[in-house]
Amino acid sequence: MANMELLSKIYEGDIHKYRTMCCALSQFSLTKDYPIEDIRDAIEEMKKESEVPMDFQAQMGRNGQEKAVFVIAKDDEFILKENLANLGFTKIAEFHRRNCYSSNSMLEMWFLSWE
Repeated sequence: MANMELLSKIYEGDIHKYRTMCCALSQFSLTKDYPIEDIRDAIEEMKKESEVPMDFQAQMGRNGQEKAVFVIAKDDEFILKENLANLGFTKIAEFHRRNCYSSNSMLEMWFLSWE
């Protein structure tokens, strides 16, 4: 279940966007089953939202105006990682999962930013 304080929006295709401590950065919660079209549409909507002028009070609510998004992908999510690369994301980090998972299991952080 999503933490509603961090969940800031659900885009078409059930793509969840979560806030981070940085108001210019959000996280998409994705799995290997998300179609590339849904991911692309959510990114395009985020880009449009980032261009809308907001007054200070609206900014405090942190609903929109992000300039970057990241996705954490598991090592076996090959289609998701291919889709992210095709959409312009860059893999910026690779790290081990928590100790309760296989020691060979890795996670990857994929990042996309725009003006």
